[in-house]
Amino acid sequence: MIKSGLKAVVFDIGGVVVGSPLEGIQDYEAANGIPHNYINIIIVRYGPKGAFQRLERGELDMDAFYRAFEAELTDPANYPLYEEYLKARGKPVPPRPAQIKIDAVQLFAQMMAKAATPNPHMIEAIQQLKARGFKVAALTNNFQPSSSSSSPSVPSTNETGVPGLFDHFIESSVEGLRKPDPAFFKIATDRLQVVPSECVFLDDLGMYAKEKKKKRHD
Repeated sequence: MIKSGLKAVVFDIGGVVVGSPLEGIQDYEAANGIPHNYINIIIVRYGPKGAFQRLERGELDMDAFYRAFEAELTDPANYPLYEEYLKARGKPVPPRPAQIKIDAVQLFAQMMAKAATPNPHMIEAIQQLKARGFKVAALTNNFQPSSSSSSPSVPSTNETGVPGLFDHFIESSVEGLRKPDPAFFKIATDRLQVVPSECVFLDDLGMYAKEKKKKRHD
């Protein structure tokens, strides 16, 4: 049942409308002997100043991103953070490896390959919502492929035809903002011409959905 008063639906892209980059990270870790969830923990720990977050705000080109991303992920000082994460959750801490080697180009390619595969069920859902008169928008943390990069090109969601499904396709790398910044959510409601209580936001990451829920009550 669709909530009364609802006028719009806002979709995250990766992990919702297309495959999740997190699956690519897990595959890379498993194939290269890297502890499970290590990469994601380090990405999150670097916060807004991290290479991945800066790429999604359009602050780095691909070559600069690869250099910074690989340097961050292979820094030996990161491993204590991973051990802290495991201990906080009561999980066993494996012996610390002598070194962790990560090829940022290969890792990112695997991540984006997953994110370039549309989910047919979600595509149909978007089409059905539009047919019933709802406004639909995408609000996505993404990156802009660089044609000048010396590294191999990687798949992009923009090449799948997915952006054309939406009334508004709102990209972090274009706006210079990314989730969970409340200002990024406000762009979506402004362009849809709705108030937060008139729309629902779908995301595969709870921390972003919680931020949106909090904003509704501000």
